[in-house]
Amino acid sequence: MRIGILGGAFNPPHTGHLVCAQEAFVQLELDKVVFVPVGEAPHRELQGDPGAEERLEMVDDASAVT
Repeated sequence: MRIGILGGAFNPPHTGHLVCAQEAFVQLELDKVVFVPVGEAPHRELQGDPGAEERLEMVDDASAVT
């Protein structure tokens, strides 16, 4: 099974994230793409961060539509 992993802050997840995942899925002939939100972004402060658990829930909701 070929699995792609897409990591990011996903604060919030948006159409660009879904398009990126879809393109990887198609072009790399993947069986699945897994979204992995970071617990704490190492490169920037997340303004208005609802917390890691809430961002994970948002990612689950967003990826369910694909």
